[in-house]
Amino acid sequence: MIDVVLIQPSVIRRIDREDPKIISYFESMNKIGSLLGDSPLEPNYGLLTIAQVLRNSGIAVDFIDFTFHDLQLRNSGRRLTDDDIKTILTEHPAKIYGISYMTVTYGMWAKSISQILRTIAPTSYQVVGGIHPSMDGKLVLQDCPDIDFVVQGEAESVIAPLFHSLLEGSPPMHMPGVLGHNQEESTTHNLLTDREMNNAPYPAYDLALKRNPSLIPRIYSSRGCSEKCNFCVVSDFFSASRDVFGRYHRKIEISTFEHQLRHMLSTYSPEIFCLGDLTFAYNKQHALEICKVISEVQSDLGTNAKWWAQTCANVVDKELALAMQSAGCCQIAIGIEGGEDTQRKNVVKNLTTHTATNCLALLRDIGFEIQTYWIIGLPRDNESSVSATIDLMVNYLDKQLTHLTHISILVPYPGTNLHRYPEQLGIRLHPDRASDLSQYWMNCDPYGCGIPIYSTIDHNGETILSSERIYELWLEAIAQAESFYRSKAGGLNVSIQSDPRLLITDSGR
Repeated sequence: MIDVVLIQPSVIRRIDREDPKIISYFESMNKIGSLLGDSPLEPNYGLLTIAQVLRNSGIAVDFIDFTFHDLQLRNSGRRLTDDDIKTILTEHPAKIYGISYMTVTYGMWAKSISQILRTIAPTSYQVVGGIHPSMDGKLVLQDCPDIDFVVQGEAESVIAPLFHSLLEGSPPMHMPGVLGHNQEESTTHNLLTDREMNNAPYPAYDLALKRNPSLIPRIYSSRGCSEKCNFCVVSDFFSASRDVFGRYHRKIEISTFEHQLRHMLSTYSPEIFCLGDLTFAYNKQHALEICKVISEVQSDLGTNAKWWAQTCANVVDKELALAMQSAGCCQIAIGIEGGEDTQRKNVVKNLTTHTATNCLALLRDIGFEIQTYWIIGLPRDNESSVSATIDLMVNYLDKQLTHLTHISILVPYPGTNLHRYPEQLGIRLHPDRASDLSQYWMNCDPYGCGIPIYSTIDHNGETILSSERIYELWLEAIAQAESFYRSKAGGLNVSIQSDPRLLITDSGR
């Protein structure tokens, strides 16, 4: 029996087949290229970081990625079931099981995984973390009584002491950011200090490679988010720091980044990697130093890996873009969200269409592959504003101001202001769907799409767009993008990289 097994639940809907219209859109885009930073097959960076923290403290760890198992089963004509999970977990006995949950994976799997573990490993501890338990830990414990502890926030500093105490048979009564039964809800979320962040190890990607040979690893030059967009659960979470701007954005030291980069490139030899910062280049000087380090390390090691990054259109200038390109950046992701400035103001996104267009033109002319994020059903959206969003997206595609589209639906996640104060912010939650956490889909990948859990409303509380209508408009948006891709496939003057994480699904299509 091993000390700890860390578990990534499947992010794929528990249905046998997705809507053919949705699959058709993603297949058409994949003929152009891949979203290098947004693959459902990417191993869980946070869990694998925790794995290495535990290893460094002398704890033996294994890792199970049920998303990978689910995709393999779908290639053979069926999907992951509770019986499959029970079989796999029975083959991996452990003293502690650590599980990372997003809202939708919690809604789909938390109760069944918890009950399975209590049946097959009645004396083992169940510890959960991730963004959903961090935002709603007390309710998680009430909803799944077999879960023993919730770790809220960034767990690197607390996870080894917690797990050592459990392995020694002395569960902690009080530990910052750790919530157990019969305890008052923790008011402290674990947010790493600069020293703790820079001492955190690089993820144990070797645990994922044992079963999934396709890997595009991540590395970070900063943590947290510099923006205040109210549709972003991460931005909302890091606002808990209560610093002067209500945000918590921390730079990683250049020496730490260089050390991790050398380890990643020399250990895994990736052709592509992701620079995972939510807002890369928020601090321009730091970003320029990061680009310089990437170039120098690659030169020292004799490697030439390409990389993906996401940033904001209002922080990129020509000097920075050229530095990124020189350092090997091949694909940049930019959040546009809506087609009108008023839509972005409604979600506290500081971006104008004029600024976005100029930034994308700069990136296009330099030669980047451009990915853009779009959201259908923003607060107070109506038919006209959604049409403006679709029109701007198509305009950008026609002008090659974007090559790859990430088209999603707004999700008012539990714990965020959108979920706490929906009607004040321009939406109304659908009572049945909002209570079913398995319905919290972003609709941004081919494996998980659904009707949203809300409608948009005006300032008088009257419905503007029903949840069903938002879904119809989202289908229209992906159809417009698909039409472009099918008419232009092979004709775009760019060289998009292929994503090796998608190769295991080829036989199933």
